Amino acid sequence: MTIFRETDRPLTDDEIGDWLRDLRGKPYSIESGFDVTSVFRARLGVADTFYFAGVNVENPDHRVSTHGEEGAIAAMVVALGRKAELVEGWVMGAPRGLARGTDNPLGNVEVSCCGKCRQQIANFASEDVVIHSVALNGSASTTTM
Repeated sequence: MTIFRETDRPLTDDEIGDWLRDLRGKPYSIESGFDVTSVFRARLGVADTFYFAGVNVENPDHRVSTHGEEGAIAAMVVALGRKAELVEGWVMGAPRGLARGTDNPLGNVEVSCCGKCRQQIANFASEDVVIHSVALNGSASTTTM
């Protein structure tokens, strides 16, 4: 399992989706049972094919829990420093235990970033950053910040 990838080309939607699903089971969602995985593409200078992954880590006091997006952003800052920019992101959330192809309606939910994560993203976002909300079963929607 990798939380960082540097590539010579942008990853495809299928590659990102597979990575998000591979991360399932890694979150520590002891309270909600809802696993959130995220991948962000970052730019440093002209290079823009740095990818970072994150998962949610819950605490019984939800105010001190860490969201998947925050984990990916923290990894980006450690690796690339404060001058890195987020240029694209993908977020997937679904109850633990569900797998792709499930007939459970929650496998088709496209979760979006909460306000806390939107603020974190905005701190590092390029002007044209887009966020993709990806359902476990594969559908996706895109928003801009």
